[in-house]
Amino acid sequence: MVDRFVDPIKAKSIREYLGLDTNITDIDLYNASRSYLPEYELAAISMIKQRLGYIPATKKYKWHELYIRQLLHIYFNRGFQSNDELHNAVDIHIKHIRNADLHEVVNPPVYSQDDMKEYDSFMLEYKELSQQKIASLLGYIPDPRYSLQVELLHREFLSTLKPSERDKITQAEYRIIGAIKYREYFLNLGLEAAQTSPLMGHAWDNPIFH
Repeated sequence: MVDRFVDPIKAKSIREYLGLDTNITDIDLYNASRSYLPEYELAAISMIKQRLGYIPATKKYKWHELYIRQLLHIYFNRGFQSNDELHNAVDIHIKHIRNADLHEVVNPPVYSQDDMKEYDSFMLEYKELSQQKIASLLGYIPDPRYSLQVELLHREFLSTLKPSERDKITQAEYRIIGAIKYREYFLNLGLEAAQTSPLMGHAWDNPIFH
C-alpha cells in the first residue's frame, strides 16, 4: 500500500521499513541503506533534484530517498495506476526533505533595523544581479521581509564566482527561491501552509518517468 510511505521518516520507522532489528545502530542503518534497492538510488536523487531544483545535504534527504526508491520499485513493477499517482507519492517525501532543509529560514520572524542596515550596505555591487536572478525564477523581486537573509548569502555566493559564471542559474538559486517562498508562506499563512506549499523546482517532465 502506497499510504504507508506518507508519514515523516524517523529512525524507528526506517528500521521497521527495512525489516531491521530495533537494536541496530544508526551506522548499521546507514550501511544497510547502501544495499537497499541500489538500482533506484540515482533515479531517486534525480527526482529530488528535479522537484527542488537542487540536492540538499545528504543528512537532509537520505531517509526519504530510501522511501522514494521503494516508490520507484513499485512504479516499475506496475504498482501504480498512473504517473500522477507516483508523482504525488514522491512529492510528499520531497516536501519533507524541503521542510527539513529550510526550516531555519523562518527565524527571525521579523528582521531588526540592524538587519535592514546590513541589507542596504552589504556587498551592494551584487545586489542588482542577485535580485535579477531571483526574479528570473520567481517572476518578481521579493519583499526583503521574506528574502533578506538569503539575499545576503546570495550576494556573498556571487562574489565567489568568476564573472563568466555569474549569469548562470545554479542549484543555489533554486534553493534561494525555495527558502523565500517557504518563509513567505510561513509569515502569511503559518507553518502548516509553509510545509505543504508547492515545490519550487521543475515540473514532472523528465522523460524517464513517462
